[in-house]
Amino acid sequence: MTVVVSNESGGYLVITKGAFDRLVPNHFSKAHNIHDTFAENALRVLALSYKVIEEIPENHQSLEEDQTFLGIIGMIDPPRPESKHAVAEARTAGIIPVMITGDHALTAKAIAQELDIYLVKETRS
Repeated sequence: MTVVVSNESGGYLVITKGAFDRLVPNHFSKAHNIHDTFAENALRVLALSYKVIEEIPENHQSLEEDQTFLGIIGMIDPPRPESKHAVAEARTAGIIPVMITGDHALTAKAIAQELDIYLVKETRS
């Protein structure tokens, strides 16, 4: 998500919040290490970036290009309290629970481990 705010000098401040993998360059290894630590602890991670422009371009996609990385935010969105019990009940009934998520793979793995869904030996056919 990107917002454009006019500033006092007559230009515009462009601020973007979005997926870490999309906004943070690969050479920012410290940020990637922090991201991985957050994700491994089941935090959802967002990145923030910005740039200053003089005028709003016709191609709005270019607003999100060539921005300066500001930082990352880790947010907890814990599973519902009843989820772990529901997973256990499903297993007892012979059902193999599957988690479908749009989270980063490390975040999804941490949540799946918390719910006892992540089992290395379990395979689907």
